[in-house]
Amino acid sequence: MAVALQLLALASLGAFALGNRTPDSTNLRGTWHVGDASSGIAVVVSAAGSYTLLVQGQPWFQSAPTRLHANGQWWSSSSVNELNSSGLLSLTASKHSTGADGAGQFSETLLTWQAKDADPTVTMQTRFRVYGNHTLVLEQVFPGGVNGTSLGLAEFESVLSEFPSLTVGTGTPEDAGFNQYSGRGVPGKPETCPHGRWPAPSLSGGWTNATGATAVFTESMSDTLVFSPSHDFSTTQQVYSCGNDGTPCSLKFGARASIVALPPGYRSGAVFHYGANGPTQTMISWGRFLLARAGKPHDTWRADMSLNTLGYTTDNGAFYYYNTLPGKNYQDTILAVHSDATSHNIPFRWVLYDSWFYKKSGSGGHAQDPAHGVVNWTEADPAVFPSGLAYMYKHTGWPVVAHNRAWSKDNVYAKQNGGDFEFLMSKDLTGETIALPLHLEFWDYLFGHVKTWGCLSNQQDWMFTQQGMEGVLQSATLQTAWQVQMSQALVSHDMHFGFGGSSPDNWLQSVEMLAVTNGRATDDYHASLNDQWQLGVVSTFVWALGLIPAKDGWWSTAVQPGHPYKDNRTEPYSALHAAVSVLSRGPVTPADKVGLMNETLIMRTCTAQGDLLQGDRPALALDAQLAQLAFGPGHGVDGQLWATYTVISGFAYHHVLAATIAQPYVLDIRTLPRPPNGQVGNRSFVVENGVGVPVMASLHSTDDAGLAVPVCGRADFRLYHTAPVMTNGWAVLGELAKFVPVSATRIRQIIQNAEDMIVRVAGSAGEAIAFSFAHETGGGKIVTVSCEFGDLGTLTITSNGQCTEE
Repeated sequence: MAVALQLLALASLGAFALGNRTPDSTNLRGTWHVGDASSGIAVVVSAAGSYTLLVQGQPWFQSAPTRLHANGQWWSSSSVNELNSSGLLSLTASKHSTGADGAGQFSETLLTWQAKDADPTVTMQTRFRVYGNHTLVLEQVFPGGVNGTSLGLAEFESVLSEFPSLTVGTGTPEDAGFNQYSGRGVPGKPETCPHGRWPAPSLSGGWTNATGATAVFTESMSDTLVFSPSHDFSTTQQVYSCGNDGTPCSLKFGARASIVALPPGYRSGAVFHYGANGPTQTMISWGRFLLARAGKPHDTWRADMSLNTLGYTTDNGAFYYYNTLPGKNYQDTILAVHSDATSHNIPFRWVLYDSWFYKKSGSGGHAQDPAHGVVNWTEADPAVFPSGLAYMYKHTGWPVVAHNRAWSKDNVYAKQNGGDFEFLMSKDLTGETIALPLHLEFWDYLFGHVKTWGCLSNQQDWMFTQQGMEGVLQSATLQTAWQVQMSQALVSHDMHFGFGGSSPDNWLQSVEMLAVTNGRATDDYHASLNDQWQLGVVSTFVWALGLIPAKDGWWSTAVQPGHPYKDNRTEPYSALHAAVSVLSRGPVTPADKVGLMNETLIMRTCTAQGDLLQGDRPALALDAQLAQLAFGPGHGVDGQLWATYTVISGFAYHHVLAATIAQPYVLDIRTLPRPPNGQVGNRSFVVENGVGVPVMASLHSTDDAGLAVPVCGRADFRLYHTAPVMTNGWAVLGELAKFVPVSATRIRQIIQNAEDMIVRVAGSAGEAIAFSFAHETGGGKIVTVSCEFGDLGTLTITSNGQCTEE
């Protein structure tokens, strides 16, 4: 306990600023309505401190007692004997106020509870805060801190405080379903992300599977409620349980039960966000609320070149993952990759170095084993790059996304080993002692040094290993401080942060980390994993938080002899993996052997300079897919159906992926996501270019908006694009040889006049472009104009066949 209390002092982040708040009254009488009880979301609080959550005027959740473990015993707002507690929390004051913070105007009721028989006195506050009629935040606050909170290290999956504490299923509509985003490693794997009818038989939570977000929605999709932790995401946990005797299920939020003390100002709790536009859009507005409250812009990813340009990866599943050219080292191998790409005009702009590049402790065993922590990350192992990392940067010109993991107890930076920086040495749950840096100065040194060899992003993998240290599990602040310090140092060096193996609490914490731009939303790619690409559902969670989902690399050629894996794997679905990488708006990273890069396929993703041709946001699963998952056959689409869009000059163009569709489905294109700043129009052409360049387009109107999606698998996936018909009868279809034909990367402006369309595009000198149009009187025939960029790198292309250099 002494160690954990010392860590608390080192890593304390201070008290929470409550924002601008105007007190209205203080009393202990009456019943209070916080928010409009007739619409949206609201809460009714009784004079005794119990409460009811209302959605559209209906009681969806009833409160259970508020509880706290402090001074070595339980305290409860209910009778002592009822919940096997040894002390009573007494309600001593209430305050009602209005105010504002980064998320907007709010009204609030604050209740103060005291365990008067405690020595010293324990004070806990419960806050009910409503923003408009869409968001309710319920939080527990400890103004003076609390000691003696831990239930023991073995109880790290449970909670030491319970607010909000809710009874589930007594008021929610009978036709409700749910989808949850949770799970250690990847916040979207089916085995850790339950879905189905609500109330759920179980929900993921605690430390192992982590608490992410849950969306509960009616079958009509008219009402959706998303709930998640609201603050102190690293230590706030969710516990959901259902009895076997027919009693209602319970949902509790609180601080991790292994924490030994809560510092003054500590707060934990949950946010409940309501939407009437379906679960996908409600998830997005939930995430935007958290970002606004934390003060982080939702588009910091725009500055990360690894998300906007073509890269090459050596991650697990790649040909050169712990594998080199025969008889060569990695220096020779990476230089050969560079030479091969250059000779085939494949414009890689950066490279990912996986864990093979740095020195680790131990040998053998699984790569994730904590015994193999980082010893030296600033200098490569001499056996890997004999001439050094700076030499590689100079001779390839490729900036580096650098893999990272937990720190070895033998790392060269720790004072314990003769270094200059303070590290915590603590056992993890396997009993292995690993290390954690304690101060910002270390990260500032580290990232300042690696800039010299072109490091542009830190890919922090297996974050749960570091978070599983005993000292971290016992601290209320250390995990948050570790993550925030990394982010602060990266920002100061104009670098970025990408999650590798992470948990939903890391993703939630990213709203307070400016450097985080993306993270892995899938398992590692392997040519033998047919469905590793399925990230449409989890991408909604990631995008809502202002981040980009990363799919991982892929082989562009089916057969790659000499790979390091102990099987005869091949990749029959290279085109699907390539398309998904582009549609995810994340990194696009082939992972091929020298001599086996499929130039034609790779160049469907980007320009000749390696600028990625993508939509404005990641492709997200449509609500029809979520409905099928929650309610079963006949309620939606049976398969993967995702959509994104591009807005150019105020006109909206949609891109829709269909794969593993088990039953024919008619997609109403009017239900595709509506960009906030783009016109869709009354008529649209639709083209399909999943596995080839089309020669015909189909015309749809608001009266005939059904798009027939056939049964298809992985090899014959469909990729549809919509193009609005202008008032002059023309539609801009774009570059149909690319996976995303209309992209803001390429198209700078679209202008319509009385007779034709004028499109201004950007490229590089000598780059060929084939640009297509269609006219409503042409019977769906596609008109293609072929041009070549000159030295200026800009062209004006018209639908009447003209190309002019600007």
